Parts: sequence; structure tokens; C-alpha cells
Amino acid sequence: FHMIFKDTFPIVCQFPHFQHHIEEREMTQLQHAVTEELKQEHLYSDMEIVSKALRLYQALKLSPAVILI
Repeated sequence: FHMIFKDTFPIVCQFPHFQHHIEEREMTQLQHAVTEELKQEHLYSDMEIVSKALRLYQALKLSPAVILI
């Protein structure tokens, strides 16, 4: 996703303020999505679990690796 975004909007990526705002908003949306998914599965939304999911997402976003589940 990150590479597609950079290719589509190269000028935006040159301004760190916009890039930081986009990343912050993306992480907030992801945090809400993980919390909602845990609630739907009747699981407790522990901050440790959410933060691990966010770290995994960031690592995968920056890596060209593919994970098969």
C-alpha cells in the first residue's frame, strides 16, 4: 500500500507534516478496526494486543515480505 501511495501521490510524500498526518490517521483507523473486531469476537480489547497489531502492521507496511495465513 505504501509503495502504491508514494507512486500515486509523490508530492504529498515530500511533505513530512502531511505524511505524518496520514500515518497518524491510518493508525487510528486501524486501532479502531482491531478493537471492533475483538469486540465482535467477544474478546477483551487489551492495549497490549492492539499495540502489537499496530507494530506488526507497520513492520509489514515497510517490508516487501508476504505472510501466508
